[in-house]
Amino acid sequence: MPMEATLSRQHHAQQLLRNCLSLERHFNAWFQLVNRPSYGYPMAYWADEIINPGGLLPFSNLYSFKDGNTGLAFLYYWMTQIVFHQCIENLHQIMYQPAIDAYPDMWPNLPYDLQIDITQYQHGRLFAADICRGLDSVLHETVQPDMLMLPMKIAMNFYKDIHATSQDGLMEIMWIDNFRSRLVEKGQHVAGVLQSQKWSEVATF
Repeated sequence: MPMEATLSRQHHAQQLLRNCLSLERHFNAWFQLVNRPSYGYPMAYWADEIINPGGLLPFSNLYSFKDGNTGLAFLYYWMTQIVFHQCIENLHQIMYQPAIDAYPDMWPNLPYDLQIDITQYQHGRLFAADICRGLDSVLHETVQPDMLMLPMKIAMNFYKDIHATSQDGLMEIMWIDNFRSRLVEKGQHVAGVLQSQKWSEVATF
């Protein structure tokens, strides 16, 4: 997208925002579908009492999931929502920047479908907390701990951005640092198991 605040840039941002809002409906549909009760599990995930958090905990509880794949899907959903909502915020800001090739103080005439409540896209901290609360449960279930690296990194970057501007988020940063050590330990364990197995056993691991 061009960097200059022009009318063309605003129109481009409007089209991108319209695409984002369409994608958001797909996210919402997926979230509703995956949260439907299934046989033996009335919920896809639930809050548990903290047993062995492994360090400072800025969260009231942690999540458990009905299975590891479900947990991984939720981690990536929450991770995506952080980045996705930041994108929507940026597009919204661009649309309201004064255009250098428009009349002074000209207010953008947005279509009705783009007149969104931007506060609905400022819940990144909740999503980052959701990621952290679910990481240990998925780590316990998975044999692919490397799959947790990206959600962990997105949450860490979010808290670092908060800490850089407000000195808040330090507890969360410390907790993620502690989780990283558990993630490395699990990765080393999995690697050790694989190295000690025959090829036929690795295929069933």
